[in-house]
Amino acid sequence: MRSFGQKGQESAPFELLVAVVIMTFVILLGYRALDQVAEIKCKGEVEGEMEKLKTTLENIVKQKGKENLGLYFPACQGEKDTSVRIKGFEDERICAAFCGGSRKSCTLLSYSSPKFSISKCLRISINTTFGLGETCTGQEVSDPEKYEAQDFKADIGIDNGNYVLVSKFDLTGSYPILCAYKRKAG
Repeated sequence: MRSFGQKGQESAPFELLVAVVIMTFVILLGYRALDQVAEIKCKGEVEGEMEKLKTTLENIVKQKGKENLGLYFPACQGEKDTSVRIKGFEDERICAAFCGGSRKSCTLLSYSSPKFSISKCLRISINTTFGLGETCTGQEVSDPEKYEAQDFKADIGIDNGNYVLVSKFDLTGSYPILCAYKRKAG
């Protein structure tokens, strides 16, 4: 007795192998696309937090007063080496690139991580002081023992947390002083 489908049975293992290879390729592309979507989403969240911090700092320095700020920069895909810093620059090229015009000095707000970085021009004086010690004693907040003064221009950067930002007057100087108080954990 003759079997008509023998040739089809012989090619079945090869066709199965091709199907498995194609399916693996499609799954890998799917995971890569999901990673890219997660990275874009995370960049958007970082951008939003940066804009919130930038706007709050500019408003508090220009208008004086006091404002609460909750900062929560996401850890994109488990990244640990991220930082948010405020730095003053005396370089016309850097200032022109980020702030436009022909400014000789500027202040930048920067986020950096191993995967990407974002810098924004802070429209505040390069001489703005982020006070500590005698300048920022905690009297401006309702529960001084629950807050700790932070120097936003320090090399350690700006951490996630709840802050109270207070703009103060300096009777001896003409530059703004900003006190940043971070709520202590617990």
